[in-house]
Amino acid sequence: MLEWIATHRWWFLIAVEVSFWVLIIGFLVMRYGFGIRSHRVFLWLLALNLLSFLALGIIDYRETGQFSTFQVVVVVALLYSITYGPKDLKRLDRYIRLKMARWKGESLPPEEEARLREEREKEEKKNYGRLHARGQRRGWYLHLLLFLIAHFVFAYLFGWKPASGVGGWVETWIDSWNTPELFPFRKEEVNQISRIWTLILLIDGINSFYYTIFPKKKKKTD
Repeated sequence: MLEWIATHRWWFLIAVEVSFWVLIIGFLVMRYGFGIRSHRVFLWLLALNLLSFLALGIIDYRETGQFSTFQVVVVVALLYSITYGPKDLKRLDRYIRLKMARWKGESLPPEEEARLREEREKEEKKNYGRLHARGQRRGWYLHLLLFLIAHFVFAYLFGWKPASGVGGWVETWIDSWNTPELFPFRKEEVNQISRIWTLILLIDGINSFYYTIFPKKKKKTD
């Protein structure tokens, strides 16, 4: 059974991803279109969906015995769900709420409209200046935290090749950049993932702190 799932893992992954968005949109339509509020059932189904992502990655690793592109995709999907997912879901919630109100030919209560307007104004402020720079830094700090946690997990699962101190570790890591089978972990595929992720982390950090030095300004409209 597990072998069959691993063989068809990409189809299962697509099915889980599609079911995730069907679940989200379906819940919001039922909530704002028909007034059905079943938060507990929705949360259970959402948790089950996310666990399905994790289970597919574990099954694939168990059957193949190595890290693969599939598992990287699973990790990226889970990281998105944890980091950017809540913000995007909040935007989708607001969008469906407005669409359902227009579809039903109803106007939102004054307090609801005021709350939505306040949310939009807050988001607008976060797109520029210091608030935008702070948001970029916080996003990078979270990215760094996930990077460190993942590398501790890699070290636990695959073993860590020792080096003499932090300086020696960095020097060895740079020297062996083009030979991922050597360092820092005892598995070449994991070392390749680590290198790609490190580059992404550095680029993300440069981009994030760029706005601290040069805050994003709102374009003037005539």
